[in-house]
Amino acid sequence: MASKYVDDQESGHRQRFSDIEENPRRKLMPISGFEKHPIVTLEEAVEPLEKIVENVKNNVAWAKWKCTETPADNLTVNQSAAIILYTMESNCEKECVYYVLNSTLRDEDRKNLKPWFLYLRLLMSALALLPSLQIHVYRGVRGNLKSALKAGEQIIWWGFSSCTADLIVLSNDRFLGSTGVRTLFSIDCKTGKDIKSHSAFPCESEILLPAARCFQVIACLPQGPDMNIIQLKEIESPVKLIELEPGVVTKLNSIALINRSFLLHISRIWFHQPKQVKAMRQQHRSSLGKQIPF
Repeated sequence: MASKYVDDQESGHRQRFSDIEENPRRKLMPISGFEKHPIVTLEEAVEPLEKIVENVKNNVAWAKWKCTETPADNLTVNQSAAIILYTMESNCEKECVYYVLNSTLRDEDRKNLKPWFLYLRLLMSALALLPSLQIHVYRGVRGNLKSALKAGEQIIWWGFSSCTADLIVLSNDRFLGSTGVRTLFSIDCKTGKDIKSHSAFPCESEILLPAARCFQVIACLPQGPDMNIIQLKEIESPVKLIELEPGVVTKLNSIALINRSFLLHISRIWFHQPKQVKAMRQQHRSSLGKQIPF
């Protein structure tokens, strides 16, 4: 089945920018467990999701195809493609990784997160390599949310939050638009991640806030009959809600992992096939010099 995702800057409403927490006052259990898992390829990471996210294997292939061979920010291809996969949009919500993942992050039953652990591990390792930005960003939703929040209260957005540093982006009809009843969130963040170089839509200047961010409501300001602005400031939660840096893996680390895998393979066949070991050892030495003294 062909993917419904479209690599087109002008098509489709950008749902992820308006994917707002419906009940931000809930105090759920922290998001944990994923950080204990190994970092695997994107294909391996989505295997547990094949019955949860429609067409995910094909969309992983598209994300890998979209990804450059040498991604920016010292990310591996799998890490960059994991971000691309998150940003991909579709007319079918069940095909959108961001939609299904964020819905699960907002679920009170944390057991439902287990199939996501490998993908979360890969995605969070990628975001950990990007600088955390203290920056002013925006996101919005059609409708009036002013009465749902009060100045001074603290809220939590349990899902990942797609924002933009460019207010003009939100005025486009594919986002918030310029007519009708709307609510604009104006956010002073400190953990924002610039994912423009790893997005399916790089022209959107997307700043991604990691999951489980805590905010204080600064003000709720009406701007005419149709527009309301809610000012938020990102703050530290009194409880660690998620591990933001669950072990950073760079390209150099990945090479080291390959070398360790090679050594493990050698150790397994050492006793049974000594001649083969000797040949492989000489071949490996010639390609790597004396980096691995065995």
